[in-house]
Amino acid sequence: RNFGDAAYSNTLRLGGSACETTTWQSDSQMICQTPSGVGLGRGITLSVVNRRATLVNVISYDRPVITSLAPNNGPAMGAIDVTLLGKNFGAAQYTQAIQIGNAEARSVRWVSDSSLLCQLPPNRGVDQQVLVDQMRLSPTLRGTAAAMITYDDPHVFSMVPGNGPQTGGTTVTFLGVSFGAADNQPTAVVGSACDVPAWVSDSTVTCLTRPGFGKPSATIDLAPTGCTKNGGVCRGVGTGLFAFDGPHPVAIAGKLNAPSTGGAVITVTGSLFGQADPGASMTVALGDTACTTQAWVSSSSLTCGVGAGVGTRDVRVLLGGAENKLSAAFSYDSGVFAGLAPLKGAAAGGGVLTLQGVNFGKVKGLEVPSVMIGSTKAAGTWQSDTVVLYTVPPGVKAAAPGLAVTVRQPGATSGNAYPGAFFAYDAVQLTSIKPSVSDTVGGAILTLTGVNFGGTDASPMVFLGSGVECLSTKWVSDASTICTTPPLSEGTYHVAWLSGVTNSKLATLTAELATPTGLAAQLKDALAYIALPPAVLAFDRGEAAEGTTVDIVLEGGTSVSLAAGSFSGTGSVVVLLMAAPASVGDAATAKPASKVVVLRFSGLRIDKTVEMTIPIDLTALAATRRSALAAPTLGRSLAATVAGGAGRGEGGAEAQGEGAAQGAQRSL
Repeated sequence: RNFGDAAYSNTLRLGGSACETTTWQSDSQMICQTPSGVGLGRGITLSVVNRRATLVNVISYDRPVITSLAPNNGPAMGAIDVTLLGKNFGAAQYTQAIQIGNAEARSVRWVSDSSLLCQLPPNRGVDQQVLVDQMRLSPTLRGTAAAMITYDDPHVFSMVPGNGPQTGGTTVTFLGVSFGAADNQPTAVVGSACDVPAWVSDSTVTCLTRPGFGKPSATIDLAPTGCTKNGGVCRGVGTGLFAFDGPHPVAIAGKLNAPSTGGAVITVTGSLFGQADPGASMTVALGDTACTTQAWVSSSSLTCGVGAGVGTRDVRVLLGGAENKLSAAFSYDSGVFAGLAPLKGAAAGGGVLTLQGVNFGKVKGLEVPSVMIGSTKAAGTWQSDTVVLYTVPPGVKAAAPGLAVTVRQPGATSGNAYPGAFFAYDAVQLTSIKPSVSDTVGGAILTLTGVNFGGTDASPMVFLGSGVECLSTKWVSDASTICTTPPLSEGTYHVAWLSGVTNSKLATLTAELATPTGLAAQLKDALAYIALPPAVLAFDRGEAAEGTTVDIVLEGGTSVSLAAGSFSGTGSVVVLLMAAPASVGDAATAKPASKVVVLRFSGLRIDKTVEMTIPIDLTALAATRRSALAAPTLGRSLAATVAGGAGRGEGGAEAQGEGAAQGAQRSL
């Protein structure tokens, strides 16, 4: 009360700051727009014409709220900028403080009421909480957010030097990041616990190696807790980054080879095989096969029990992950080849070759001697120390004495340990040819059947008679080849098949391909190879009354007379036209041009004999078909046209489209 009866020079202050605006309402009421600020229990002071009244603990500002932090991880060394986002951080740079985990952040900078910057303090920890204190006054003014940031685990990049003697005493430096901002008494292991481990910096730790061998485990433990792996232990891992020197095999004492059945014991000499027996950490092997027995004798001597095997082998010594070898230092006794049979077989392949001898090995799975027939490898299967079986690959008979056989010791890439052997594929046998009768025009597809045409395509050729080659030849299988006939004279032809292999011999069919000895006899076969023309006349039974004769009159004078009662069923009779060539020959033998007429019945049954007379000049037809072979169609088409106006007959015949003619071609 007593605010006055009018708006004098009244003022209100909240804490130490004047209200943004002050509004008199009545003698008992005034309004203050709060100024920016922070803190709890702020008092308010009213001044009215040099009179003042104060009320304490009137209002508190909201405490800070943290919503996010970026980045949400950082190195153990700290020293990176971190941004806090939220609200109620204040309207200006007060004495704000930020705590991350149990460490106070450095260089806190106010950006806005919703953003603060700071420098990450050195520390360890996973999901650390973040505190914002507005004025360092009391915990009641703090904003807290849990699990906001995680410090990085230590990571080892390299170890220097990367190797050292098995006797130990090497000062090794671990290099990496997040080793920490202070010396926390680290421990180090290089195979065994290191002597004198020492923290140098966030990126460097050193230690002194003890005796060891191989590529040992290497770790540094920097703190017992505060990391994401290894049960929380802050551990840097450098396994594989350091190796003790050795092993160094130098020679094999005594015999350098053994029988393929194994059983021998060899001694490997050298150095750095370990200061003491490494036990299971050591492996002695011949190639990829571990010795049947092995023993550490000293740091310079090992023994190895030789298992069954073939060929030449590296002698390998593996010690705790480190390895060295003597290249091709040991060999099994070479195979002795006593026989390879049978050296013949079907061209389709699949036959079995048996290699006999000794020193092929004692156990299944060993590499076997390689056998090549010509340039093709035969797949071998170990049977015993004295027998290996091989599957004959597909091939084609070659000129005598056959294909050279090459036998090599396991692993060998050159030479021939079994010279003078040749493999002969069975000779080609032709058993039939279809069709066995063909016209002289050419273009017919002949199918030759038999055996031993080859298990693979050897680009064969087919000849008719004395060196007349088919226009094209295609290998189909070991039992089938097809070819396209060239133009032929009338007569009979021997058929011969020849492999594409150099110096092959012809295989001749005892049966012969025949061409008819008269033009009339060739008509049926000739028509079968003519591409029909795009002109069709059709007769529909439904368009003629029962008993009515349907006359179809064709251009060129050819006529066909059909009785409607000659057929039963529903469908049509299709009359196909092909133009014959102009007449040829001298005046005494010349015949007029004509038409070839062929019928196709679709959906009808012929109930009566149908007769038709077709004038045709066969000589001209055959001659034209021969001349047509010069074209890319290889003589398999004959041009044909029907003059315009080959109109409907009395029975309703009419011209049809090209598609019907093409369909009719299949019915010939």
